[in-house]
Amino acid sequence: MDNINYIDEFTYHPVFQGYIKAVPQGITSHISAGNVFVGAVDTLVQGIITKNINILKMSSFDPVFPLLFAELIKECDEEGIVYPYFALVPFRGGDKAIENILKQESDLLIVYGGKDAVESYRTDRGLFTKQVEYGPKYSCMYLDAETLQNSNIQKIAQETAKDFTMWEQSACSSPHSIFINDKELAVQFAHYLKEEFEIKKKEYPLN
Repeated sequence: MDNINYIDEFTYHPVFQGYIKAVPQGITSHISAGNVFVGAVDTLVQGIITKNINILKMSSFDPVFPLLFAELIKECDEEGIVYPYFALVPFRGGDKAIENILKQESDLLIVYGGKDAVESYRTDRGLFTKQVEYGPKYSCMYLDAETLQNSNIQKIAQETAKDFTMWEQSACSSPHSIFINDKELAVQFAHYLKEEFEIKKKEYPLN
């Protein structure tokens, strides 16, 4: 947004050659993915800035960070301008009673998650409920051959194995595949990566 005044009043836009004003959607429900909360924070902040009433479904995987985030907002919002207008709601995905309320009463649904989660919110929505979707994500790493040649390849494999392991490839910030633009280095890197995975498997057993 090139002019913050759009949020409050009709403001001249030189490209449009007219006056425009941003209008809140109303009740905006952010459905975070079950495995990670951070993604939904982006649209929650956008919803707060644009003066919506915001409801956030908390991630069952991470119930702590949302509360810390809310406490921080409350601490900074001494005049109560923002804090009273958003709510964190803990419920498991698939709870039809709560989901149906959000679908029917929200003006805007912002849905994060896999195919099933996104599709489940497409049905039984209110007549005027809009939906924005952030569906399945696939994350990749690219390791440049020249960088690998001039670096400690075993150390890079160690850090890569850690990135894969910590989120068990569940979050979209966790890599799912690696591209290396040199066949011999790719084979060498894969050897080190396998060794590191065996170590990480003992340090961080799968849930």
